[in-house]
Amino acid sequence: MNFNILKITAIAALALAAVACDEKDTDERLTYVPPVTVERGVLIEDFTGQACINCPYATDEIHELQQHYGNKVVAVGLHSGRFAKRPPLYKRPYPLWTADGDTYYNFWNISSQPKGIINRTGGEQLYQAWSSLVEQSLQNKSNLAIDVTNTYDAATSTLKISTKLTAMPESTVEGKLQLWLIQDAITAVQYFPNGVIDKEYTHNHVFRCNVNGTWGEDVTLASSETKTIEKSIDLTQKLSELRQDNADAPDFVAEKMSVVAFVYNSYGVVNVVQVPLIPTANK
Repeated sequence: MNFNILKITAIAALALAAVACDEKDTDERLTYVPPVTVERGVLIEDFTGQACINCPYATDEIHELQQHYGNKVVAVGLHSGRFAKRPPLYKRPYPLWTADGDTYYNFWNISSQPKGIINRTGGEQLYQAWSSLVEQSLQNKSNLAIDVTNTYDAATSTLKISTKLTAMPESTVEGKLQLWLIQDAITAVQYFPNGVIDKEYTHNHVFRCNVNGTWGEDVTLASSETKTIEKSIDLTQKLSELRQDNADAPDFVAEKMSVVAFVYNSYGVVNVVQVPLIPTANK
């Protein structure tokens, strides 16, 4: 082989080695990795009532939002206040009223219906404002992942709920975990404007009961920490308890029910998910 070619090859190799060993600036050596986030759900607490003639308009707005955003929008219809009880004395409740619904109604000081609270921030809002508020909320990522697994035994009417909470890296989460049961496709009377009464109205996302107390339970997670919380509820027993307050409360229909799980604190709802009670059920 020609000596000059060998010499040129050796010089090139040395040059390449010198370049390869050059110290790089910090900005060149490190690649920025953005913080891990999870998709955010938005909770709409819809304060409604069967005698509230304008409340079906709020229900229509929820339907539109869920059509647009899918399961990111979780709605709960809280039948509460005087429009959830029969006139003229407003004492005997309509079937979908619950004592817990009234507790939330009074706590949030709901002034009229239909009104809703979006992610527990900003107070009560008219349904005409919900769309823009939901859009704003969805622009913020959450630092908490919620994964719910439901196991239902029809023979014993026992529901077991396993809620897995995971804080994102470099994030801590403090708040309360709330577990609710809601139900779709309940046929019951609903009043409309101009004296119209629909006795076969279909009520969806109806709040039926809480699982872990009216205000949930404390949870704290350190960065990247995962906790799993197990709960169990006997639906037959729970329905019997509900009927002590409202004798006309409708049956639980497991195939039409879901668990709503959310964590909230003084800043609002950290994240929320809705999971069918029976995962394979046709809702």
